[in-house]
Amino acid sequence: NNVLILYIIGFVLSSSFGAVVVYYVKKGVVNPDNSFIPLKEKLYGSLERVLITAIIMLPGYWFLATPVVPVFRWVSARRMGEEEGVEIITSAAVAAIIGVMLRIISVFS
Repeated sequence: NNVLILYIIGFVLSSSFGAVVVYYVKKGVVNPDNSFIPLKEKLYGSLERVLITAIIMLPGYWFLATPVVPVFRWVSARRMGEEEGVEIITSAAVAAIIGVMLRIISVFS
């Protein structure tokens, strides 16, 4: 099934390509001197992007629940004393764009 392959490609792009985009945004905008992203943060970010992409792809009005994921991550980052605002927005935007593209593909195929 070609649509299933496109979904798998979309989820892989959401998780891995999103990590690259977040890295370069952090390097260019947030902190050019310290752009290292720890493995734990990469894994949480990948999970967040896959979850956002999956929520957007669900049928019906589930896409309205998308902001819950980045808000939850922002609250947990604030509790730990980390400032990740630009990274969270970039990560969520990449996932949302890929999720919308996959939803369009699922509607028209």
